[in-house]
Amino acid sequence: MLTNLKCYGSGIVALLILCLFSVQVPAEIVPIDSINESHIGKWKTVKGRIVNIIPPNSEKAPYAIYLTDDTETLRVVVWQDVYKKIAIKDQLKPGCEIIVSGKINEYSNNLNLYLNDPRDILPPDSKNIPSKDESAAPPLPAGVLTPGAVDNSQMDETVTIQGQVEQVEPAWNATAPHSIFLQGPDGTLRVVYWSKVADSLDSRIPVPGRWLRIKGEVGEFRGELQLKVDHSKDIELIDSTLPSNGATTKVAVKGKASAASSRSSQENPLVLAPRDIGRDQLGDYVDVKGKIVDFEGSWQPSAPNKVTLSDGTGNILVVYWPDLAQRLKPEQKPQIGKSMRAVGRLDEYRGEIQVKVSSAKNIIPLGNDKPTQKTGLKPMLVSIDSITRDYLDIQVAIKGAITRIAEVNGGRILEVTDSSGSISVPLWDDVAQNCPDEKEISKGAEVLVRGVVDLYERKDEIQIKLLEGQHIKVLKKKPETREKE
Repeated sequence: MLTNLKCYGSGIVALLILCLFSVQVPAEIVPIDSINESHIGKWKTVKGRIVNIIPPNSEKAPYAIYLTDDTETLRVVVWQDVYKKIAIKDQLKPGCEIIVSGKINEYSNNLNLYLNDPRDILPPDSKNIPSKDESAAPPLPAGVLTPGAVDNSQMDETVTIQGQVEQVEPAWNATAPHSIFLQGPDGTLRVVYWSKVADSLDSRIPVPGRWLRIKGEVGEFRGELQLKVDHSKDIELIDSTLPSNGATTKVAVKGKASAASSRSSQENPLVLAPRDIGRDQLGDYVDVKGKIVDFEGSWQPSAPNKVTLSDGTGNILVVYWPDLAQRLKPEQKPQIGKSMRAVGRLDEYRGEIQVKVSSAKNIIPLGNDKPTQKTGLKPMLVSIDSITRDYLDIQVAIKGAITRIAEVNGGRILEVTDSSGSISVPLWDDVAQNCPDEKEISKGAEVLVRGVVDLYERKDEIQIKLLEGQHIKVLKKKPETREKE
C-alpha cells in the first residue's frame, strides 16, 4: 500500500475530483490472457504492472504502455492528446500497478487495448471502475443522425451523423480515400475522405473507440452507402464522458429503414450455410464459410475478385474489389483447396446471389494457415531471417545461440544467431537484474528470447526489445571445454 501511495502521490487527488463528475458502474477486471480475437470491438478492463512505456516517435504516433498481470502482456495504446490529460501521468513508470479500461482492437496481428478517455486509467486500489456501455454514448443533438439512420432517401444530401469509430482503414495508394467505419446503436456507415482532409485532422485523428460527429454528403460506392467528407472542419471529436444532464441518446430516423438493417449488421451478421441463403436475405449482412473451390481474380479496376465457397451442401459467390485485395495479408489471399470465412452484404448481380465484402478484416482464413498473434496473445516462434519491418511492434519469440556479447553503457548487446541469420537483443542492466538465468548468459549459450520487434534508428537496424528479464531463458549452457592432458 505504501509503495502505491508513493508511486501515485498527489495524482490520486486530481483523479478523484475528475471521477466526481461521472456516474460509475462497476466493471469486471479480466485476466489479460483471456482476451482474444472474439473481444475485438468490446470494452475490457485489466489490472497489471507497467513493464515499459514507449513514447511516440512522431507528432501523430501514440504512446505504447506494455502491461502485464503475470498471465500475459498487453499493449495499451494512448494517443498524445489523451495522455496529456491523464491525472496520474507523471507517476506512470515501469513497476507501477494500474487499472486500465478501453476497447480491444487489432493492429498488425496484435490485440491492443485503446485508451480513449484519460479517466479510464486508475490506481490499483480503485473500487469504482466505470463500465462503458450504450449509456456512455454522448447525447444526440437535434438534427444529427445515427449511422444506421442514413438511407437511400438522403442520396446526394448533406447530413451530420454521430457515432463511435469501429474501424479505420488508411488510404492504400495516393488516389484512394481514407475510410472510417462509424458505429451507432442501429448500424454502421462508412465515411470516406482524402489526404488533404487527413493531413489537417491534428488531434482529431480517428481511432477505434473515439466518438465523432461528422458532416458530409451521402453517396454510394459499389452498392454501399457512404458519407463523403470534403473539409477537415466537418470531422468533430466529441467526449463521450461529458455529463448529459439527463439527456438520452435517441435514434434519429429520416426515411424508412429497410427490414434487412433491423435484422443484421456488419457487426452482427446472420450466420448461414450456403444452401440456406436466398433472396429473402438480400440486403442482410451474412457470415458464411466453406472451402475455396474456385477463384477468379479481377481483370480491371472496376471488376471484382470472385471466390466460390462450398461447404459440401451448396455454393456461394463472394466478391470484393481490387482496392480491398491490395490490403489483404498474404495468409488472407484465397487459394483453391483452403477454407475461409467471409462477412458481407448479400446482393444480387445479373440474377446471381453474392456476398459483397467491403472490409479486409471480413475475409478470414481457416485452418492450415500461417499462425498469427491474432488467435491469441502468445508470441509466435519465428526464424530470425523472417523478421522484417512488417513485424515492428509485434511480440515474437526466437531460439538461437549467443554468438557475440558487446558491453555498452548501461548493459550488453547480445547477438543471437539461428540457422537463418542473426539479430541484436539489448539486455539492459535494469532488465537483467530480474532475469533468473542472468549468470548463465554467455557466449555460446542457447537461449529462448521473447520480446517486441523494435527499430534502432541510429543504425536503422531491427532488434528485439526485452520487456522483462524473465523473457530471456537459457536452454543450454555454453559447452564446457576440457584442458588437454
